[in-house]
Amino acid sequence: MAATLPSYVYDLTSSKRASVDVAPGVSNDDVSAHNLSVLRSLKANDAHVKEGQFVCEGLENNRVMLESGVLVRRLVCKPATYELLQGSIAKYATSCTLNSSDNNNSFRVVLLTASQLTALCGFPITRGVISYGDIPSRPCLTPANPPAQCVIALQKISDTANLGGIIRTAANLGFDVVLSEDSCSPWYRKCIRVSMGEVFRNNVDRVPDFSKWITDIKSTHDVLATSLQEGCVDLSSLKPPKRPFVIVFGNEGDGLSQDVVDLAHEKVRIESVGQVDSFNVG
Repeated sequence: MAATLPSYVYDLTSSKRASVDVAPGVSNDDVSAHNLSVLRSLKANDAHVKEGQFVCEGLENNRVMLESGVLVRRLVCKPATYELLQGSIAKYATSCTLNSSDNNNSFRVVLLTASQLTALCGFPITRGVISYGDIPSRPCLTPANPPAQCVIALQKISDTANLGGIIRTAANLGFDVVLSEDSCSPWYRKCIRVSMGEVFRNNVDRVPDFSKWITDIKSTHDVLATSLQEGCVDLSSLKPPKRPFVIVFGNEGDGLSQDVVDLAHEKVRIESVGQVDSFNVG
């Protein structure tokens, strides 16, 4: 560890103070002074999403986050992890628009030991780094602001881990992702973790009126609704779409709503091989 740390880095690992409200060397005053309350008892609390903030954990996820340009407020990590992320952190700090002199509106890095991190968050942070920032506001994906050539649209998805896996797969394939309003937020901690940070880089939109979005996007994209109803075409026998396309999935229990199925250009069935009877979309 360098003897002189940048002004935005605060090292609490060797504090000699007796106050140990959180962990040795970390007091409730520290949590308040460094605005770390978002990270307290995270295992039982995802209220930060409702407040417009995301929480990101893991080495690679935080590297992607820092390089994506989203607004990061606090990054808390072990000294060894800081060394691994130092280049990305320094680059972010140079470009950050937050006011470094304003505690409530600044980017800070706080160094803690592994035990301090565990005490702060309520569970072990295995890769030694966790952060929080502001959920970005992004333009809606509409015919006026067209999505990618290929889009995965999801209705009423509730499993955050499954959604994270879908976002990661979609990013790898070059697909955008659109969610109905009654789906879970892509900014939940588990979703971000499973997506390997791709939620920061990929276009992921959540629309207030899913049926209207389907209706509007039909002007630029063919819409394929997955279904098990009579008259569905097997995906393997479907002719390749001549236009960009949207493939729509429903949740595990209910599938797609009938109005969305009726709006689609084509109803498709994805054949299963073996004993697995669903794709566990969520």
